[in-house]
Amino acid sequence: MTVSALRSATLISAERVGGFNEDLYLLKPSKSLDPSVAVALIHLFRDGSITRKPPVLLWHGMFGNHRYFSGDNGQGIAQKLAANGFDVWIADWRGHGFSPQNTEFMSNSVWRFVDYDLPAIASFIAEQNDIKPRLIGADISGLMLLAAVSMSKLPLGGESLTVLMDRKSDILASLSSSIFSKKSQWRWKSQGSVAPQMVGFGKEPEAFELVRSAVKWLIGGEKFKSKNELMCLSMAASELPCLILENKGLSNESETLLNWIAKNKPNTFVSRMDTDPSVYDGGFEGLSRAFNHPESGIWADLHPWLSGDYSFVRKQQAG
Repeated sequence: MTVSALRSATLISAERVGGFNEDLYLLKPSKSLDPSVAVALIHLFRDGSITRKPPVLLWHGMFGNHRYFSGDNGQGIAQKLAANGFDVWIADWRGHGFSPQNTEFMSNSVWRFVDYDLPAIASFIAEQNDIKPRLIGADISGLMLLAAVSMSKLPLGGESLTVLMDRKSDILASLSSSIFSKKSQWRWKSQGSVAPQMVGFGKEPEAFELVRSAVKWLIGGEKFKSKNELMCLSMAASELPCLILENKGLSNESETLLNWIAKNKPNTFVSRMDTDPSVYDGGFEGLSRAFNHPESGIWADLHPWLSGDYSFVRKQQAG
């Protein structure tokens, strides 16, 4: 008998905010190594919109929280999607945003998110809406979502995946050597967390182990793939349509895991957004401003993609 990935779900609040219905839930993953974990999940939708379009799960990246997608002023990507009729779900990482800090916060890792939190989130969404969700992840979260789908950890899998790579993804890669120098390793590991000031963006501290595992995922190269062969083979074999949206200010290092996936995984497309890199300031508002920028091209790519029209990326690839 299959054991549900979700132990319990509690509705914390139900409000009407800026013309949208906004429900906040706290989910308790089952079988979690840390029983104190509770994951916040925000449901954002307009009346009657759920019946028109499929669910979209938004999963923020490191040093952030749900405001990466909703914005501090409530005018972010999440609201743009909800205004266009999508059934929007925004999840906070454990210990971030509305998710209370768990007892073993310093032991948080990429694998704990993939093995416990994402299955619980996806199970709850599937109970409310049985259409395959569209998945959107920022930087490392995009890879976590791909791993979870590829290794059959989500009950409905996913209809498509969008990975958002903004300028801070490059910052993480460039900082990897300083974060993990012998001196820095001792300093950050001894206190157990890395402050957002260290990387120059975000508002939330991260557990040292989580930063270390995430950076390995982002820039792991051949050594990472050889140690995680099963996961990488699963990713490469996945038929999940994948769109990598990156801004033109990013470097294009061939050894990054994401670029390896782009070259080896079927149904994967890369769209480089014609956006001034200065728009990507590494803060919560950077991506939201670019998303609503009239010349950014983000909405022009993302809206048809989420609606199931992949013709534009196939034309780009063929060209």
